Amino acid sequence: MAIGDVLRGRYRIRGVFGHGGMGTVFDAIDEYRVDRPSSGKRIAIKVLHTAVTQRDELLAELQSEFQHLQLLSHPNIVRVHEFDRDGDNTFFTMEPLIGALLSQVIGARSAVALPRPIALAMMRDIGAALAHAHSRGIVHGDVNPQNIFITNDGELRVLDFGASHKLLRDAGRSQRAPVATPGYASCQLLEGQHPDARDDLFAFACVAYVLLSGQHPFPRLTAIEARVQRLRPSRPPRLTGRQWQVLREGLRWERERRPADVQKWLDRFGLAGAAPHLPPLNALMNAPAPRKTGGARAAAAGAEAVEAVAIGAAASGAAAEGAAADRAAAEGAAADRAAAEGAAADRAAAEGAAADRAAAFVAAPFGAGVGTARGAGVDSESGGGDSC
Repeated sequence: MAIGDVLRGRYRIRGVFGHGGMGTVFDAIDEYRVDRPSSGKRIAIKVLHTAVTQRDELLAELQSEFQHLQLLSHPNIVRVHEFDRDGDNTFFTMEPLIGALLSQVIGARSAVALPRPIALAMMRDIGAALAHAHSRGIVHGDVNPQNIFITNDGELRVLDFGASHKLLRDAGRSQRAPVATPGYASCQLLEGQHPDARDDLFAFACVAYVLLSGQHPFPRLTAIEARVQRLRPSRPPRLTGRQWQVLREGLRWERERRPADVQKWLDRFGLAGAAPHLPPLNALMNAPAPRKTGGARAAAAGAEAVEAVAIGAAASGAAAEGAAADRAAAEGAAADRAAAEGAAADRAAAEGAAADRAAAFVAAPFGAGVGTARGAGVDSESGGGDSC
């Protein structure tokens, strides 16, 4: 596919949103929507890779799952339209999204937790999407920050239900191995079992922990590795005892000990104080300034200069006081230079962050790219262990 190509005599390709393991997502115009302004004609098209379309059983399963996705009409789930073919090109169409992945928002904040009302609002929206899907027999199977999208206007969408599975699927019917991001997958998914709603809850609890604390509950480890090491996540700040207990229930290693109802789990956690809606994306990307800035370093240097004056005066009398004062003046000038350099560094950091946001790609729905906490490898180790 190239810019300017037209699919089905209707969808004109304008550019590329992104590439993924299953296909490439294009920015396109639906030329049949003649009654809409140009912005209303925009659409995203995912053209599946030939390696996918040549496997009849996989293509049939994708078509079946797409039909399930069409049932998921929810404001927090990306909307899909139709599954079609044009010659050798098999594709599906969906709403275009302009903004950033939650993983980008987290990265831009450099491990600084979101404001609590915003974190709770995100938990509410993600949970609502999952509860809606589960109520219709669909489990996501790969909930993680790379599959959660925030639009420029502050709307949240859960993406990549294409990795989902029918909850009541007959054993052995599917020939496709489950797909899950190792850093957020439960032990059962990493061991090769098909996902159910309790595995979505484990992944969601990991995401919630990141939203509340700015940190992953098991940094740089899979669930299996954390279980083997008997790791226990620390309690995020400002959580009540009740909230921490409920969050830990979602992080339990054993599937049978995790709740299956996402909405009831959230209700027990308590979302009082959640913002009614998310702010615009640019506000989410702006984290508070680091605690120790250039100005703070300069203040510390000034304090050391004052201490030097006092020590000199006590040791050498009035003559030494003059010399100490000279040294203090020189150190004060150095402190001033440090403050100026710190301010310049702060301005450079702010300009760099703004440039990063301006250069952020228009992320594509349905797995345009999947990042993991540990790369592509999945540890298949099993075994018992303590729960969180």
